[in-house]
Amino acid sequence: MKRTLSGAITVLGLSLVCIALSGCGGPEGVGKVSGTVTLEGKPLAFAIVRFAPKNGGAPSKAITDESGRYSLQYTRSYAGAVVGEHIVSISTYAAAIPDADPAKPEVPEKVPAKYNAKSELVVTVKSGSNTLDFPLDLKGAIAQTAKDRSQWR
Repeated sequence: MKRTLSGAITVLGLSLVCIALSGCGGPEGVGKVSGTVTLEGKPLAFAIVRFAPKNGGAPSKAITDESGRYSLQYTRSYAGAVVGEHIVSISTYAAAIPDADPAKPEVPEKVPAKYNAKSELVVTVKSGSNTLDFPLDLKGAIAQTAKDRSQWR
């Protein structure tokens, strides 16, 4: 009996060490992603950054802060994005919410469609930490309304 209890404690101890060494970084195959978004060299505040895996997995999202910095969330509990190639979209557009209290007006798009509705941005997320900056320009048409945006998808 003594030997069995001692063995069980050893196995439990080794299991806990293995769990501790593996860390709590989130699901396997997800890399942390952060960076800065600028438009014509100036920080792009309050833009929605979305990484959509080309293989069809779950997307990751973030909203830039006042300095244009973002840090992706894969799920509510885990930061990052799935490892692999992603199509990135960056947008400032938000539809009006008239029923909100207080009502929220439509927020116009500031970013050309080549970065959102017709995104040309493709990046690769690697395991570990990724810093991916997006220096955007104003060249190209901007989809200003929900109707414009849906026509370009």
